[in-house]
Formats: sequence, C-alpha cells, structure tokens
Amino acid sequence: MLAATYRWVEEQVELMLNLATSTHPKTFLRDCLNDPFGIAQHWKRKVQVQLINRSAYSVAEKDEDSDISGLCMQPEQTVDGKYHLIVNQCGYLPRDYFTLLHELGHYLQRTDDELIIRRTIFNNIAMSKEAEEAACNLFASKALMPDELIAEIGDFHKASTATTLYTRSQASRPAVARRIAALLDNGWVTILDPTNSLKVRAFADDHREYGLPLELELRAVERFREQEQSKKRLEEYTFTDSYTAQEEHDTKIHQVNVSIAPSWSGRRNTFMYIIVNEGMKSDSSMHEG
Repeated sequence: MLAATYRWVEEQVELMLNLATSTHPKTFLRDCLNDPFGIAQHWKRKVQVQLINRSAYSVAEKDEDSDISGLCMQPEQTVDGKYHLIVNQCGYLPRDYFTLLHELGHYLQRTDDELIIRRTIFNNIAMSKEAEEAACNLFASKALMPDELIAEIGDFHKASTATTLYTRSQASRPAVARRIAALLDNGWVTILDPTNSLKVRAFADDHREYGLPLELELRAVERFREQEQSKKRLEEYTFTDSYTAQEEHDTKIHQVNVSIAPSWSGRRNTFMYIIVNEGMKSDSSMHEG
C-alpha cells in the first residue's frame, strides 16, 4: 500500500472510531474490550447483526464485496430495509469479533457523509474498495486493541506486551501480532506455535512474509529455553542478535534487538511471541514470573 493511501486509512479510521464512540459513548469501547457481540444489542436500531454458521453462507459467498468471514448487506438487499452485518462464525470467538467490527466499519463508511466524501478522492473503484477494506481492518484492530490499552500495558517493543495484550483483549494472537508490528519503526513480529512452526510473521510496513527462514526465531527459542532452565517461570527474554540478508548485489548484516515471551494455551502448550526490532540495541535481560 502506498504511503499516502496508508495515511488516508489512518485518518479514516480515527474518524470511524470517533463516530462509533460518539454514537454509543457508554457502550462501544466497553463492548469492544469485553464482549463485542454486545454491539448487536446496542446498535440494533441502526443495524441488524446476524450470526450464522459457515455452512449456511451461500448468499454471502456470491457477493463480490464479501469474503468467507462476513458481509455488510445494504438496505436494498434486506427485507426490513436495514443494514445487516453478517458474521460467518468460524468457531473461534476472537476471529468472529474481528469480523463483526470489520463489517461495522463498512457500515460506518457507507452511511456517514464525511466518510463517504473522503472515499471519493480515489481515481477508480478498485482503489476505493482497497482503501475501504484496509480501513475496516484497522478499525477492527484498533477497536479491539485501543492505543490507550497498549500504552497502559507497556513498551510495545517487548514481547511481554504482546502476550499481555492478548490476555487483556478480545483479539486473536495473529491480530495482536499485526497490531504490534504496525507500531514498530522497523522490524517484525513472529508467532511460533507449540511445535515451533510459523503461525504469523507480520512486518512494520504491513506486509506478511511466510517464506523466510526461521533461523533467528529458532535461536530466540533456544536461548529462551536455556535461560528458563534455571528459572521457575521466565516471562520474557531480550537480547541482541544479527541476521544476514541479500540486498541487490551485496550481503548485509543487520543488528537487531530480539524480545521473546511465551503465550500460554492450556497448561502445557505454549505459543511464542518474538519481536525483532532493527536499529535498537540493548543488553540481554530477562523478566521472571
């Protein structure tokens, strides 16, 4: 995405968040942090929320504006003449919450005059749709994980902040990774599953890469396990490392600061958040539970 378009998206999302909060000042933020499905009750005069099973999603699959997760149906498409927000439930609540807020983002952008006018700056329909989708994704992300909550938790360069954000929000682990990555100046966030396989790798510039080697991340896990052996429960480990990358006709060594923290799933299964910050240096440190 072009830098100018991303700035437009950020500005659009701030307006969307302000609009949603001012529309329901007592409930919107509370719903997002505790039970996003509460939106169905609190917004029912304006929109109808429908939670359906994936197998029943035949109509939405045929609509060009929809994906497998949800759909924002316009009044001319519904019997009651209201907007309908369709959430195709996948059985994983954080994903369904994100979908609901994404579709609410479509509703806001299609009904508020200022948001509608701002979308007219794009030269063609494809660019307008891409920007609208990006705004809906960022709106859902920021609604579930507000800036204020992240600031309250602590330094977003530390992996323990990601694990705490996951436990204190209604967002999924991948959504947390992408939210934190977007705050970094230069670097990325990786999630490894309990088998040390790649689940997510999200970069600061908003792209995702799954084909790069996991050498840096696996070294981080090894060093974490080494430190953990002498501790009752290690919550975070931070150290300086490097990786080599081929850039045009030259090979460059990048010095990075690496922070790793476990995200528990049950008593034995552990996901790992690994935050790689380029351009930052620090001594090795650890945080014990």
